[in-house]
Amino acid sequence: MEVKAQKHSAESRGVPRDMPTNIPVEEIRKGFHVWRNPSNHFTVLQLHYSTDPKKDTLEWKERTRAGYTWQEWLQEYEIVDSAFDGMPVYGEDFSYDFHVSTDKKPEWNPEFPIVRGWDVGLAAEGMACVFTQLIPPSRVFVYHELTASDLDVEHFVPEVKRMSNEWFPSATKFFDVVDPTCFNRNQLDKRRAAELIRDGLHTKPIPGVVSIIDRRRAVTRFLKENRRGMPAMVISTDAKMVIEGFIGGYHYAFSKFGQLKTEPEKNEYSHIHDALQYVCTRILGLDNGNKKGGLVIPSPKYNFSHPGVVVRQ
Repeated sequence: MEVKAQKHSAESRGVPRDMPTNIPVEEIRKGFHVWRNPSNHFTVLQLHYSTDPKKDTLEWKERTRAGYTWQEWLQEYEIVDSAFDGMPVYGEDFSYDFHVSTDKKPEWNPEFPIVRGWDVGLAAEGMACVFTQLIPPSRVFVYHELTASDLDVEHFVPEVKRMSNEWFPSATKFFDVVDPTCFNRNQLDKRRAAELIRDGLHTKPIPGVVSIIDRRRAVTRFLKENRRGMPAMVISTDAKMVIEGFIGGYHYAFSKFGQLKTEPEKNEYSHIHDALQYVCTRILGLDNGNKKGGLVIPSPKYNFSHPGVVVRQ
């Protein structure tokens, strides 16, 4: 298994540039960074176009980007050698500088529930769980992620439980928004994945929205909005696959005829982003106006025909 507060103006929202993450990097001024290579002790200077105030505008960027594919633009202008093929699903609605908390990892608030989002498929297709929280004023914080490509639901649930206790030791309430297919029977043993989640975590799984369009719109809304100048969605650097998915891992691929496909590519990034979409669609409808400031999350209406199902260890 692989476990995988700043103010910004719209003009300052950019994409991440390839820079080291395990050594100190000094920002001389916007777009100008310096660090020392620990292997050869060379001093490295990285100069981005945003250093020039005349180029640090949306007008210049839109004009200059004409004729470039997204991948070409990232490599030629944004200094991102690890650019993905295709077009990122959320495009420029996501900004590393604006949405990722790089200076300090966001701390979760024990006064509010932890909301987990699940994407569950066959073991070969991948499992994913994202750990989030909605904190006033309606800001979604993405803290952690858990992914697996070699486990079934029955064995993935205990891992989610174990990491939930490790990451949120004093949490008293969890909500789980799950892939709607979790409520379908498994053709092999006639059980539902939702039953395993329910019994293994003592929770009431909430089915996520089925419509892919509605799910992406929900995420886009959080990306575009801000709360008092702060991002409505804040992502910890611990959620690496979520971030890499936003950058381009979760993308529309090109067909063999050179046209962009209408549906995102199914890969290791699509699962964790499906999980995040399920969370965003349900969190948008939550009532956060009770006196104690807690969340009121509507429970789904469903009945299990096998209430005594127990997860085998």
